[in-house]
Amino acid sequence: MLPGVGAFTPAAERLGPGRAAMREALQRGLPCLGICLGMQLLFEHSDEGPGDGLGVLTGRVTRLQAARIPQIGWNMLEPTAPRDPLLIASGLETVYYANSFVCRPSGESARHVIAWTTHETDRFPAAVRVGNVVGVQFHPEKSSAAGVRFVRAFLTDAAARSARSPEIPA
Repeated sequence: MLPGVGAFTPAAERLGPGRAAMREALQRGLPCLGICLGMQLLFEHSDEGPGDGLGVLTGRVTRLQAARIPQIGWNMLEPTAPRDPLLIASGLETVYYANSFVCRPSGESARHVIAWTTHETDRFPAAVRVGNVVGVQFHPEKSSAAGVRFVRAFLTDAAARSARSPEIPA
């Protein structure tokens, strides 16, 4: 779990000593749910400040392009096709945000977006998935019963995938 409160630079500094080992574990299949800042740490860099993310996805975290910042409140999800099983299992449609920065995937990483959202006129990834690694810009823990179902669906999916893949580190 990569938690969702804080700023990129201090979080990147805390990851520093274990960054390479964490990236390798994620690439080998360790399940991970990154929430808000946790999703941003899955990317390479942030305009919020210096430091390196985990680089699981290529791209940069940039300031939200909107008049009202931070974005605090509810927003609709726009799932990509085919719809990700976690979104189906949870029934998520409207989710809660508290953010000023958003992820901007580049190159092949754009294909890992499983849902988009729009704040004012700025469209950005609401959720990404690379194998067992899921990142969400929203806060499922604040997104009512559907958000709780999303976290449960992630945990159930992670347990099932780990059971099928004994090489995944515990």
